[in-house]
Amino acid sequence: MNRSGDTDLDAVLEVMEIDPLDIEMEYTTIGSQIARYNELHVEALREQLYAEREVKRVRAKKQLFIRSHAAASDEKMTDSRANAKVEASTMVQKIEIAAIDARIERERLRGILKTLEGKRDMLVSLGAHIRAEMQGNPSLREQYRAQRDDDEDD
Repeated sequence: MNRSGDTDLDAVLEVMEIDPLDIEMEYTTIGSQIARYNELHVEALREQLYAEREVKRVRAKKQLFIRSHAAASDEKMTDSRANAKVEASTMVQKIEIAAIDARIERERLRGILKTLEGKRDMLVSLGAHIRAEMQGNPSLREQYRAQRDDDEDD
């Protein structure tokens, strides 16, 4: 998974902030933020599925190895004993930890994505509220225009 810092706490908190003085910028960036984190979430899902598949593959391979080794040495091997040996395998444990880490990363990105969707909904509501206030108060409209003009001059 590409861990380019998109899930670092500081980066996430920055994405979640809303600048109340620049709602237009927030409106224009929220779509790309959601798209970026959606793509990261899809990549994390892919990594999780590959990791889970790898766990199954390694477990099966280890099971076959244990059984063939037991058969070659005429050792009796019950299913529960073979399963216990698979579970005790360092290789299996490492690959299972990797699968757990992949799931954690996917869940983290899913949470960020849900928060961004909430931010988008809040921006829509805030925009409607601002429009309603501006319609009822012409001086707010003028103040908003002046602020936009000042921002464009900078």
